[in-house]
Amino acid sequence: MTPGAHELQKSGAPRWVDTILDFWCDARGGGRTVDLAFLIALLGVCCASAYIGAPPALTEAADYIQFFDGGWRVLNGQRPHVDFSSVYGVFFYLPMAAGWLFSHSARSLGYGNAIVGLIVGLWAYGLASRRLNSWPRFLAALLLTLVATAPYPLGYPPTNSSHAMSYNRLGYALLGILLIEAYPAVRDGAAKARSELAGGISSGLVCGILFFLKPTYFLAAIGTVGLSSIRPGRKRAHDLCLIGAFGLVALGVMWYLHWDAGALFRDLRMATGARSEGFVFDKVALDLVAACGPSFGLLLCALLVPLAASSKLRSTSLFSRQRGLIFAAYVSLAGFCLLMTNWQHWDFPLSALFAFLLAAEIQPEGGNAFQSERRKLGMAVLALTMVVGLPQMGSAAFGFGRALLEARHWRRPETAQFDARLLAGYAIPQKGGPVPPYVLHLNDGIHLLRTASGPRETVATLDFSNPFSYALERPPFRGGSIAMQYQYTFSDQHKPSAKWLLGGADLVMVPKYPVLPLESLIRNYGEFLRERFRLCAESPGWFLYRTKQRPCYPAEAASGQNSR
Repeated sequence: MTPGAHELQKSGAPRWVDTILDFWCDARGGGRTVDLAFLIALLGVCCASAYIGAPPALTEAADYIQFFDGGWRVLNGQRPHVDFSSVYGVFFYLPMAAGWLFSHSARSLGYGNAIVGLIVGLWAYGLASRRLNSWPRFLAALLLTLVATAPYPLGYPPTNSSHAMSYNRLGYALLGILLIEAYPAVRDGAAKARSELAGGISSGLVCGILFFLKPTYFLAAIGTVGLSSIRPGRKRAHDLCLIGAFGLVALGVMWYLHWDAGALFRDLRMATGARSEGFVFDKVALDLVAACGPSFGLLLCALLVPLAASSKLRSTSLFSRQRGLIFAAYVSLAGFCLLMTNWQHWDFPLSALFAFLLAAEIQPEGGNAFQSERRKLGMAVLALTMVVGLPQMGSAAFGFGRALLEARHWRRPETAQFDARLLAGYAIPQKGGPVPPYVLHLNDGIHLLRTASGPRETVATLDFSNPFSYALERPPFRGGSIAMQYQYTFSDQHKPSAKWLLGGADLVMVPKYPVLPLESLIRNYGEFLRERFRLCAESPGWFLYRTKQRPCYPAEAASGQNSR
């Protein structure tokens, strides 16, 4: 029993308050039990992710295609930015490529998700183990694991299972790892030279991955690193390790991209320009309203925690006294900015994580330093931090449960919807009704291509994304883009050239019922399509164009009729 535990029993506070605080502060030495509990929880989350596979697409079903198309291109030796346009960086594609080792189907998304969860969980827990006591690090690391892997998009209800925008989850999880390292530690061992070096390497790796995942998260990471640099006792070796680790990631990625920095920044400039043209001030107001509640709760926690913290943590330096409030304000601002730049309606994972980091500072101590009233206040503040942090975990856990129930049905062979081997496991539930229109639409295009084109002919799509190279296991053409959304990934001024988007393909599929309105694509690329391609076949849902350098198949005119 640590010093101060006996005084808790004699304090006059209710016994349940003493018991909970003693448990939270690890006064009885439950470290190994917590380690085992976390490993069990981590394996449970990873196994659930692998079993679910591609979560049943109850929302944003078309968003899956950019994962399939991008992953298929990478698996066929193409490089983002260099061989095709991508608003996302290299690390966007790694989870599916890793999942492909375990399943050559849509279920590779689930295996990739499980691998991401395992890495994030072990990384977060290992980093937190030298900075936080047992239960705070358990909650912090488990939260980040759930944030990285939960089978529904951030900002959507947990009942809406989907793999859409899972890259946002990975971005938040990595920022959370960075925040654990950036915030001044509770445990003394974090100040040791070895721990400082490990922390610097960890932060450098996070910054490097985020830069080559989605730049908005990298900007948030730079702010976090900058804020942590003013903390007392920051060693120069830490910063050197951070810079070195970031440099290694950057060098490795640029080697993979054949040192074509121009292609990388061309895509970055295109995405930034398109998003700036599509910026809507109404969204700012809505996001500000969404951020008010979590921000208020987090700032209130930061104001109250110092009153219940250990005296060791209340030093004379201004930064140490106000560190919680300073970081809480920054975390709230970063959460609001990310909400504005993401396709995300609400959810503040960093606020939930920081509530747990604040709660770690609530510690009993001996003598008169933690008397009855302060213990009662400590219990109240601990409860407040849990109110801020636990709902995010509960939502993710509920989302897993819902997706597991859905997956039990859609894993059966007889429930397969798509007429393509590689799309096995990709399901769009519509219980009690007809086959979803998007399933019929995609199968219609697959059948048209099978009857009206050769198996080695490359395919482009004048639509949001291109499902056909992956679905039909055809070689991808050099060029194109994994996602074309007006004023989000391209605009009239910031766009890939028509030759790059379509010119490298043998065929172009144009939907009659597009995922998103086609006006902007036709306005920018319609003339090139008419000049370079001819209409050779059609089906109820698609027009098939072939390059004028090749004749139409003799049976194509009939194939369109046969598919009706």
